[in-house]
Amino acid sequence: MARNTWSQALLNDYRTLVEDSSQYKDSLDPVFLTGLARLEEELAGSQSGAAVCLICLEDVRPAEATWDCQAGCHCMFHLVCIQAWARQHMGNSKLDAESLPALGAEQEQTSKKREQAGWACPKCRQEYARGEVPSKYTCFCGKVEDPPFDPWLAPHSCGQECNRSLSCPHTCSLLCHPGPCPPCPRQVKSECFCGKQTSTRRCAAQQWSCKKLCGTRLPCGHRCPHLCHPTPCPPCTLTGKHSCLCGRESAQVACKDLPFQCGQVCGRMLDCGHHSCQATCHKGECGSCPLQGPRSCPCGKAEFTDLACTEATPTCGSTCDKPLPCGHHTCMERCHHGDCTSTCRAVTLKSCHCGKLQKSMPCHEPLRCERRCTNWKECGRHQCKRRCCDGDCPPCEEVCGRKLRCGNHKCPAPCHSGPCQPCPLSAQVTCACGAQRYRLPCGAEGRAQPPPCSRPCPVPSLCRHASKSSSHLCHYGACPTCPETCSTVLPCGHNCNAACHDTPPSSIPDFTPPIPPSAPGFISVRQRAEETPTMPPSQSAAEASNSIKDAHTACPPCQAPVKHKCLGEHISKDLPCSAPKEFTCDSSCRRPLACGNHTCQKPCHAPLGSGPLAEACAVCSEPCTKPRSCAHACLLPCHPGPCPPCHEQASVPCFCGTSLITLLCSQQQDKKLLEGKKQCGKPCRRALPDCPHACQAPCHPGPCPEAVQGCQQEVTARCRCRRQRTKLPCQQARRQMVNSGQNPQELVLGQAVRLLPCTAACSQANPSIPQEKEKEASITEHRDSAHATASKAAMPERPFSGIKASRRRNREDRQREQQLAAAATQRQAGFLRSIAALFKRYREAGMQIVLLLAVLGLGWIIATALV
Repeated sequence: MARNTWSQALLNDYRTLVEDSSQYKDSLDPVFLTGLARLEEELAGSQSGAAVCLICLEDVRPAEATWDCQAGCHCMFHLVCIQAWARQHMGNSKLDAESLPALGAEQEQTSKKREQAGWACPKCRQEYARGEVPSKYTCFCGKVEDPPFDPWLAPHSCGQECNRSLSCPHTCSLLCHPGPCPPCPRQVKSECFCGKQTSTRRCAAQQWSCKKLCGTRLPCGHRCPHLCHPTPCPPCTLTGKHSCLCGRESAQVACKDLPFQCGQVCGRMLDCGHHSCQATCHKGECGSCPLQGPRSCPCGKAEFTDLACTEATPTCGSTCDKPLPCGHHTCMERCHHGDCTSTCRAVTLKSCHCGKLQKSMPCHEPLRCERRCTNWKECGRHQCKRRCCDGDCPPCEEVCGRKLRCGNHKCPAPCHSGPCQPCPLSAQVTCACGAQRYRLPCGAEGRAQPPPCSRPCPVPSLCRHASKSSSHLCHYGACPTCPETCSTVLPCGHNCNAACHDTPPSSIPDFTPPIPPSAPGFISVRQRAEETPTMPPSQSAAEASNSIKDAHTACPPCQAPVKHKCLGEHISKDLPCSAPKEFTCDSSCRRPLACGNHTCQKPCHAPLGSGPLAEACAVCSEPCTKPRSCAHACLLPCHPGPCPPCHEQASVPCFCGTSLITLLCSQQQDKKLLEGKKQCGKPCRRALPDCPHACQAPCHPGPCPEAVQGCQQEVTARCRCRRQRTKLPCQQARRQMVNSGQNPQELVLGQAVRLLPCTAACSQANPSIPQEKEKEASITEHRDSAHATASKAAMPERPFSGIKASRRRNREDRQREQQLAAAATQRQAGFLRSIAALFKRYREAGMQIVLLLAVLGLGWIIATALV
């Protein structure tokens, strides 16, 4: 109650101040509306539960010592929090200055600046000097130290007149208040921008335009054609026919482009009589010939005083000695015309940027070593790692990315040392109608409370007692129900004694804390819900209520007894007035059916077309004999119209062919439905192309997904000695088989593929090396020994030198390799011939055995026949 009293008193004080200083009462005065909205927001934000310290994210209570940023954002902090913040900020600046290497005057100046640097506001980054660290707790206007808490005054205020200086010569006349002072509402006489009219205006809005032509005389003689404007008059855009500076051409040129040049060379003869003026279009005399008088040679060492302007300047013949672009050497050529060469080719001892490498090289070539800088950057988290760094390491370009104290965002600043700045974002909290609002620091959304609002609820009452009911204040949630009794006269003549039963107005949603704010460059820690701009909750509820056309609901039915007939009009009976007029008796209907052959045997009911409770008679129960699109007969009794879909069941195979699926006859005729039903859900097991595996995907139509994307099932790969083993995807194993010259079609399910090379461990564990490796090793050893023997035998007494010797050695090596290859071929041919002879011998022995067996069998048959 006290909080609402002092905030309302401050608002009334500002309204009175505006009205007293105004000669007219205008509720739409923009200065008044701006100041009132700013003051309401600051007062709502300073109330208990809304004021939060950005450093500790705790509530700022009315009795706690505080400090507010008077030079910037006017944000309120705990005094102890801001003192610790300032000390920590200045301590980090000093440590950063001490960590800089002393490599020159620039680094020393930078370190001095950092040592002299003060601290900044955690929210608006307003900088303060080292001597401006707050040490006292004062009120908002700064007049009273340690102001006592008064429930009838704004917290942390002294209750006296503010008297803070405004942007104009006046001072704030409100009582001591939080936040910036509202715009000055006093009336002053001020001129418009062009100075033609004078009017009485608000001091905060004394800059105004009369909306008439400016008419100021421009330098060209014309008058400004624009309306009264605050900025200097723009250049004249009117065009006219003007001459260039030399007077040769005339053109239509705008006044703002005067004077203009035609762009032609002057060409008039100079005083010397030999040369013409080479200047572009100009005004006045051309001047004397630039080649007259004393002239120097190109290098400037010799001077010639008796040269005519028609003679070229000679060279002196000595060394040029002009400084080259490198700044260390001079031109060594003879005196010459034109520029010196830009590339200095003098050889000098140069040092790299980091000073760890020196080398004699041409002056124009830069020298950089390959050493990486290991110094830590200013952030203290990352190393420089720049190649050949001169010690002046660049600032860290990484983003800090540490979680801020608010818990909603990550630090978007460049990587830095010390604690991160508090999150500068804030969320806006409004009342249900949107008239009262305040801003809450990011991270304190869970403690948000709706600001108190004294305006009436905009949601209208829809019941028939709206003119009698009293209005209520702005709120969240459902509006209170009507306490009146209905008392409406019913059509039967009785009064309705029930409570008001009309449609209630649309309910205002309950208050929910605001979602964490967002801004470009800030990374949210958790996924953030999308924020859709909407109108205030009470306004949307009011529009929804106004859209309801008929809110008066019908009264409950009357209970007076009335005589009514049954639905079949068989008997009459007394029923309550509120009960339905239609009722059923115990007899049957006995009306003829639609088939025309039978009568309805259902209990008493109203015929069709006789009212809302009408009911169709029973359907004929005889079997249906109508032909259908399938081979099955209709199982329904006799009925009018077409027969329903067939519900006979039939089995069809699934897509993979492993199961039979039972479907209705009508479902088999629908192709889309049949495609969805034919999936049995079991593994497909269809063979995949180019591999021995089967499809593992659930039963599906069309080609298997692994046939399109490649088989990823595991295949065992081993080395030749079967010691090394690993698992590879089938697609990768087949690709490696192709690369190694093997046929991927030879891949067998359950058998390992020899794709891995044998290691030294394989040779130690299994001394039996394959025959191919032994042959290759023996051939290599024999070739090496033959090569060494031939080299020793063919070595001349006097070795060859140069290109001829190398060519002869290469030729001898090729001859030895050809001899070794021929010997190996002969050995292979002999081995094959021995194998063929052995096979022939075994084949002849086998034929003899077959003949012997045939004779024995024939003898056994003859003996059996004789017996």
